[in-house]
Amino acid sequence: MTQNSKSSTLRKTISVIYRFIRPYKGWVITALTASVIAAICDLTGVYLIKQMIDNALASETQQLAMIVVLVAVMVVAGFVANYFLTYATGRFGTKAVGDMRNALAVRLSELPVSDVENERSGDLVSRVTNDVSAIQSFISQHSTNLIYAPIIVVSALIYLGSLNWKLTLVSFAATPIMMYIANLISKPIQEQSSNYYGALAEANSVAQEGIAGNAITKAFNLQKPMYAKVEGFYYKAMHHGFKIAKQESLMRPSVVMMYELPVVLCTIYGGYLAVSGLLAAGALVAFLQMLRMLVIQTVQIPDLVSNARSVAGAVGRITDMLEAPTERTNGRAFTPVENALVVIDDVTFGYEKDKNIIAGVSFTLTKGKTIALVGSSGSGKSTILNLLLSFYEPQKGAILVHGHDLKDWNLKALRDQFAVVSQDTFLFPGTIEDNIRLGNIEADFNQIVEASKIAGAYSFIQELPEGFQTQVGERGTVLSGGQKQRISIARAALKKAPILLLDEATSALDNESEAQVQQALEVFSKDHATMVIAHRLSTIKMADEILMLDQGHIAERGTHQELMELDGLYHQYHMENEEDMQHV
Repeated sequence: MTQNSKSSTLRKTISVIYRFIRPYKGWVITALTASVIAAICDLTGVYLIKQMIDNALASETQQLAMIVVLVAVMVVAGFVANYFLTYATGRFGTKAVGDMRNALAVRLSELPVSDVENERSGDLVSRVTNDVSAIQSFISQHSTNLIYAPIIVVSALIYLGSLNWKLTLVSFAATPIMMYIANLISKPIQEQSSNYYGALAEANSVAQEGIAGNAITKAFNLQKPMYAKVEGFYYKAMHHGFKIAKQESLMRPSVVMMYELPVVLCTIYGGYLAVSGLLAAGALVAFLQMLRMLVIQTVQIPDLVSNARSVAGAVGRITDMLEAPTERTNGRAFTPVENALVVIDDVTFGYEKDKNIIAGVSFTLTKGKTIALVGSSGSGKSTILNLLLSFYEPQKGAILVHGHDLKDWNLKALRDQFAVVSQDTFLFPGTIEDNIRLGNIEADFNQIVEASKIAGAYSFIQELPEGFQTQVGERGTVLSGGQKQRISIARAALKKAPILLLDEATSALDNESEAQVQQALEVFSKDHATMVIAHRLSTIKMADEILMLDQGHIAERGTHQELMELDGLYHQYHMENEEDMQHV
């Protein structure tokens, strides 16, 4: 690492931290003021010790009593200053770290879906937890020295020089060499720190995945392989942690030498000057006391640099997230139209370059009509849904919503036009009422009840001991798959968006529940433009138009009856699925 990159790293670390403490200037100024006062009290105390010894040796009793009072005042003032210094630092440090976590949470919500899917969730969580904790530790343990130490160092140097410049030169004879050695030893710490937090994030990711897939892990007896995987990453983190500890332990002797060597040299030479009558006893004691203060602050500089380099790895990972591109925020909201709510015109898209998932796809969604997308896995059905929600942008062609290109829409306004029920039903920790209300935060309880009836969820909710106040657990673990899906449908019904997107919305329901939900959806979809992704015949049959996708192209289109008479891909697909259902 070059000198410029080292200083750039330190500047970047300080810059990121300053960005978050800046809003709390009042507390920062309080801490800085208290730091200055504490430094003045400590420096004055050393000067008063010199005066005390000189007056005691001269038998100046009256002066000695006054100095003793001043020493007491300095001790009390120093205590008060250190109290406010610690309290103020804690205040702005805690608030700044809270803001940092909030900023990361907000940025996480603003990241494009494609970026989030490419990252491991445990790694993202680790940045908000472990990396921020490292920065919090740096603020609380080292920020107070940023003002105190320079005041002590500059003032001590001036005072020592005024007492005896020769003794001052002796005190610093070995310091530059020791500081160079300490700086050399601390170099690898930043790289090892970055590796440490990276490995810890990987371990957290695997652990989080293990918790989320606990049932599968146990069903397939994967506890040992999963544990071995987590253990491997934690061992990797531990390995880097040991390397950091090794470098820091090598610094300890350097720090001790930097502290002790100047004091020993000055004690020997200062004693010689005092015996020779070239230096007063009070001046020698004051010199050694001030020198100790100076050395204490000086030896902390390598430690400060070491910690800055260590936390720089965490700062870098946090900065990467804070500076990551977000979803676009431009665009506007447009007035809904009655017909042709969605027009997909010759759209081509692929997640990887030169590898299309869909190609030349065109169709129109109109109010009161339902289009069903059918096809084998990987044919592009869910991709079309992702494009409609602008999670991705088509590489060719255009998608119009209410007559306007997706690129011209404000994303929030655009997504307000859609209600989505996905195959992977996700419920948030909280009550059933809380989860349904997510469809419309402003909805009252009666509207929530009505939405649950539309989804066929009302009857089973009423049978639960706590009804709508039942806690669903993490990801809805206390409910069955069918119950979770009906709550998801209720959430979509409550949103009352003009366009309804159903991605295998009834896949987890039994036949009786599906019939109830299907009947409700038929009534519900009359006032909506509906796009359905489904395998079940009952869901497909209700569609006004069926699009048969094959390798990303629309191979066939028409009603169920028309496509069955065509005796093509759809007919074959239908017969295969019907045969599968008979074997269930």
